Amino acid sequence: MRHIAVKAIQKFALIFLLVAILVSCSKGDDGPNLSNDISGNNGPTTNTANNNPTSDPSGASITIKSMEPASPATLKFGDSITITYDYNVTRSLGARIWIQPFANGDLAPSSIYSLSPVYKGTGTQTVYVSVSEGDTTVVDQLKTQINTAGLILLGVLTASDKLSESFEDVDYMFVD
Repeated sequence: MRHIAVKAIQKFALIFLLVAILVSCSKGDDGPNLSNDISGNNGPTTNTANNNPTSDPSGASITIKSMEPASPATLKFGDSITITYDYNVTRSLGARIWIQPFANGDLAPSSIYSLSPVYKGTGTQTVYVSVSEGDTTVVDQLKTQINTAGLILLGVLTASDKLSESFEDVDYMFVD
């Protein structure tokens, strides 16, 4: 019985060591570790005008092509805003791109948004954002965030660094 316990501890230690190595190696392996500087000084680009590319100096950008329904609009809780964008990712390990609904400077309560795969190359993507429930919620901005590809371990994204973010002014009211 003791032999089985020792073997289990050894396996756990080996897995822990492997995870620690993978997480530490992923930091910085896909380019510089950039911090967002929304003032525009030596940092990623921040924009608020529709159809302008959101990019960072290390190789990832998106351009929003369309939003349906067009802003301003009133939607029922659970109805989706469909966003289509072009992306260009030249980073060798790719990047993840999220678009999230914001209300009054924070992630909208009960918000729903599409998960991000790792993007490489160029293409077009369609994603969805919504608010599922609550009091009347006005989504006044859509936040676009580009991160390094990161590492997924046991289904959890770890070691992903923010490369850039921008906010698009919109007016979507979600009601009951």
